[in-house]
Amino acid sequence: IFVTAVHREEQHIVRGYAGGALDYVLKPFDPEVMRCKVRALVGLNLENEAKVRAHAHSAEALAAEQKVARADADDAADILEHGDPLCVVDGDWTIVRVNRAQESATGLSRKRQVGRNFWQLFPSAAEPASKYWVEYHRAMRDRTDVHFEEYYPPLRLWTEVSAYPRKAGGISIFFRNGNARKDAEERERVARADADRERASLHQLFNEAPVPICIMRGPGHVYELANPSYRALFGHDLVGKPVREALPELARQGFFEVMDGVFKTGEPYSATAAPVRIGKGGEQRDAFFDFTCQPFRDAQGKVEGLITFGYEVTDLVRSRVKAETLSADLRQAVRIRDDFLSLASHELNTPLTPLKLQLDMIGRSKGADAFRDHLAVSLRQVDRIKTLVAQLLDVSRLGSGHLVLEPQPVDLAELARAVVARFAAQPETPEISVVCEGRPVGVWDLFRLDQVITNLVSNALKYGEGKPVEVQVGSADGQARLCVVDHGIGVPSDQQERIFGRFERAVPARNYAGLGLGLWIVKQVVEASGGGVSVESAKGEGARFTVRLPLSH
Repeated sequence: IFVTAVHREEQHIVRGYAGGALDYVLKPFDPEVMRCKVRALVGLNLENEAKVRAHAHSAEALAAEQKVARADADDAADILEHGDPLCVVDGDWTIVRVNRAQESATGLSRKRQVGRNFWQLFPSAAEPASKYWVEYHRAMRDRTDVHFEEYYPPLRLWTEVSAYPRKAGGISIFFRNGNARKDAEERERVARADADRERASLHQLFNEAPVPICIMRGPGHVYELANPSYRALFGHDLVGKPVREALPELARQGFFEVMDGVFKTGEPYSATAAPVRIGKGGEQRDAFFDFTCQPFRDAQGKVEGLITFGYEVTDLVRSRVKAETLSADLRQAVRIRDDFLSLASHELNTPLTPLKLQLDMIGRSKGADAFRDHLAVSLRQVDRIKTLVAQLLDVSRLGSGHLVLEPQPVDLAELARAVVARFAAQPETPEISVVCEGRPVGVWDLFRLDQVITNLVSNALKYGEGKPVEVQVGSADGQARLCVVDHGIGVPSDQQERIFGRFERAVPARNYAGLGLGLWIVKQVVEASGGGVSVESAKGEGARFTVRLPLSH
């Protein structure tokens, strides 16, 4: 503000404004007016300075924004350059830009792509029916984004494609290698198909299982699945119900407590021939089941539910009870039989002893020569009856396990000679020879070993067809060996095990007398003495019976 009290001329006023004054005031002036003018001028100056500062700040902000924009553009360009394959075409389908990934994927350099017609460069995509042709034209025509996947044969590649319209015209095409995803999808599809097949197979197995099976879930044991066998046994209206509601008839039979315990502890439970009363109302029946209650767990290992399966064994249990009853009855009958045989044997022996003494006395009396042949026959019959009675008594003793051995030192060769001498003293006895190699002496029951040799020699004479019999005695490998050899009818190979059985024989009973007990008694006595007996034979070629006894028994 230029203030003067001197010059009022126009030229001086012009000079004042030219010097930079905003107003020209002459004295005297009104102070209030002067204050208003100063206030207005100061306000204009402050406003001007604010505008200058704002302009400077805007310029800085614009420069910063431009810098960020250039950085973003550089980043975007870098991303586009190193990201998924990119091909940019203009409105005439001329390629204007490709990135390095596009070069790598197609095997074509930028120079071989940029400036070329897209459809000419990639003719496989130009088929009118291909998605590339249809979708790219739709993006170009409708100015819309498109996304699709298609197989590109030249690259043997599944492509995941996105195309976006450009403001400048044309479209930008991105694609991604989809082979890995397709392979993963195929593996997942195969895995799902396998899982579906396994699930179907398990479901079929579950439904066709011939035993009752059910699956229950939760602490309340709610039925989730029950196969037809289970539903046929307990009823069809089960699934979705807790077991206590579905099968109240099982209460107070212990099964609910078993299920609670398995769910709580995670330990499986199995039972054999468990009694159970099943059915409702008047249709209830008593049955027996073998069953197992098995827990199954979730991914964290917590018990989630129970699988129960089993099968009814009612008929088997009843058959077993019946068999046990029959067995007990049979054992009782055998005991009665053995008691009878023992009693009968003693009663039969009682008159036989004096009868034989009487026959011996008659044979030694005067005038007995006329009856000597008859007396010999009578004595042989008495001996035969005594042998049969002794065998019956042995059946009773051996069958009841009452065979008691009385071991003592025995010379096997001497005993064999004594037994053969008894047979040789009988009239019309075929030749019996004894061959001894050494003198095997062991600790055996003399009476029972005499019985073994007697039975074997008697057996050889009976089936030897009157031909000579050999008795061989020896020892080897810590065992005494006794062999009785005949040359008679022999024993077929399929009968050689059976002939050592009780009341067994290899020939019809009508052709050869006897009870079929001799060899059975031999086997029982020899095995009780710690040895063994065997036969070597063939039909029509005689037989060799061999007894082996331990020398240090």
